[in-house]
Amino acid sequence: MSLYSTQFFAGTIPTNALTNAFTVPAGELVVLRDMDALIVTASDLFNVQIGVAGATTVVWYVTATATPEWVQWQGRTVVKAGESIWVYSSGSNTQAVLSGYLLTQ
Repeated sequence: MSLYSTQFFAGTIPTNALTNAFTVPAGELVVLRDMDALIVTASDLFNVQIGVAGATTVVWYVTATATPEWVQWQGRTVVKAGESIWVYSSGSNTQAVLSGYLLTQ
């Protein structure tokens, strides 16, 4: 088995819109390993959620205290087949990169 890192999302997050960043295909699972975000305005919030539409769980939540603020998260969060990784920002121009492993079950 080969193990390679995969980028699941990289870009600017739409303001006040929960956005589907990646949906895990059938027969696979994701291990989120690294999340980075640049939050441009103090007091704006940014979060990452996993699950299906209407039933998500927040796995990372940040409220910026500086302008701009760069934040990083490293860990191991599993996202199952059929679930999605969602991103949200209350402010404009928040940028994020999410990466990890895409594994075949």
